[in-house]
Amino acid sequence: MNVRYQRDFRSDLSALGSVPVPAGGRRQLPLSDLAQISLATGPSMIRNEDGLLTGYVYVDLAGRDPGATSPKRINCCATA
Repeated sequence: MNVRYQRDFRSDLSALGSVPVPAGGRRQLPLSDLAQISLATGPSMIRNEDGLLTGYVYVDLAGRDPGATSPKRINCCATA
């Protein structure tokens, strides 16, 4: 399950740590009891297909003939 909170809420680590998480029965524990919460930089999103990490390369062909695009260029990206 993914949950995304508003930026002002998720930037306050103490508030984020107090989010209640179901812990069986009627019990709830604060998130800070279950996880270490910290800020870190990284990719905005990680994509996968069938569990394998996936990267996408976009080619802007605006104003160009798509048929004239070199297959060699496309293949070099596919093997990267």
